[in-house]
Amino acid sequence: MQSQHGCNIHRNPDLDKIRLRTRVFPMTVTLPPALNQLVDRLVHTGRYADEGDVVREALRVLERQEFDESPALEAAILEGVASPHQPYDAKVMDRIRQNARSIA
Repeated sequence: MQSQHGCNIHRNPDLDKIRLRTRVFPMTVTLPPALNQLVDRLVHTGRYADEGDVVREALRVLERQEFDESPALEAAILEGVASPHQPYDAKVMDRIRQNARSIA
């Protein structure tokens, strides 16, 4: 690529990826009153500079939570794959539902 000053510019695709990841994309989020009050309280503590900081931290926590759950899910899937095959009749499905309810 040639710049407006006549120099050749070689773009680095890795740097382009970094630039894309660090770009800010504005977003409008509508919160119910209770969550809006929570965000306001958190900003007023001084821990967060603004509402965007609160939302970014909440999303980071959610991302960590999702990531932390995946090893348990992977272990359960591997256990299921390694276990002997059982036909899925109504009794097995009832047991699975009961186990799921007891975990939640």
